[in-house]
Amino acid sequence: MLPLKSNDATVFEDDMRVLLSRIVKHGLPTAMLLALLGFLMAELAGIWVASQPAPTLQPRASVESPANELTLTVRPDAEAVQALRYQLPLQMAAWGFGLVVLCELVLAFWRGKKPLAGPGLRPPTDEEVEDLLNQLLQQAEEAEAARQAAATKSTDTPLPCPDPTRTDNTPVSN
Repeated sequence: MLPLKSNDATVFEDDMRVLLSRIVKHGLPTAMLLALLGFLMAELAGIWVASQPAPTLQPRASVESPANELTLTVRPDAEAVQALRYQLPLQMAAWGFGLVVLCELVLAFWRGKKPLAGPGLRPPTDEEVEDLLNQLLQQAEEAEAARQAAATKSTDTPLPCPDPTRTDNTPVSN
């Protein structure tokens, strides 16, 4: 199996690897499905041939031959049916795989090459990456300090009591 990406691969090699993987990924299932369909069609043809009536001798009615000459109606033999059983699936699979290859090639040329970077995009420099990491680290430290301050504040001071509400506790008389 081909490695997914080599260290010294060119852009062309990467594009070809992607194209070949798409051809294999789409072509093999298509070929297998069409081979199965071809096998089923060949079996149906064999069943139909087997259901035909047996060959019979029929009188020949033509001007050139005498009336008492008999002709034999010909039925395809078992060799033809056997040839059909392996030729039809193989041909359907080959034509299906070829069609997928052709369509994938047309699609690859139609899409064209993708640019490696957009017009305003460039990889960040090491200094920019370091500054961004320092900012993220500072934000994380501030968040941790705020969380610890909130945790120590809540244990030092008791929670305020809610305002008591007046309730009428007088007995109700009937």
